[in-house]
Amino acid sequence: MKSRSRIRWLTNWKLWCFLAAGLIVFATFALNINRFLAVPTQRVEANVLVVEGWIWDYAMESAAEEFKHGGYTLLATSGMPNSPQSGQHQITTADAAVARLQQLGIPLSQIIACPASYTAWNRTASSARAVRDKLLHEGVPLKGINVITVGTHARKTILAYRRIMGSKVEVGIITVPSQNFDSERWWTSRVGIYATSKNTIGWLREYIFGPRS
Repeated sequence: MKSRSRIRWLTNWKLWCFLAAGLIVFATFALNINRFLAVPTQRVEANVLVVEGWIWDYAMESAAEEFKHGGYTLLATSGMPNSPQSGQHQITTADAAVARLQQLGIPLSQIIACPASYTAWNRTASSARAVRDKLLHEGVPLKGINVITVGTHARKTILAYRRIMGSKVEVGIITVPSQNFDSERWWTSRVGIYATSKNTIGWLREYIFGPRS
């Protein structure tokens, strides 16, 4: 009986150690995942500012200020329709961003919309490719680009754009902090849990399956 009790105790001890280790791993993940995803701003010397068309209005305001004071010659908007059933005359987030940026004081002559076709897979990479192709088609010389995005989307954005643009074009990232939830305590709100989980999965999918050109 003593032998069985000792075995049971040892088994339980190992179980508790395993659970404790799991909690430590989860706590480390919770404390650091937002800092990993929300890449700090890393500007490069650039003549083009790329604005992801889906970003929130407060980030769009930051984009307008960045363009006005950043020495850029052109502002490119990226994005696609929100659904595949939008019809022939689809309004994309790239087009909507142009209208909002005009309201914020950016001349239409300095904005170029780079809409992408709808896709449910690798959306950021598809948008990046549409930006690259439109700028090449228009003969825009690329000294470098900075891409402006929000919070936890930044890691996926910079990965996709650097791969699509290739080694000849420097790509920087400008990350506007999210105002929709506390990034240091993202697990305390539904919005934080949704945004962090979605962008964690999105970054992993982009990293593993994303196109390289």
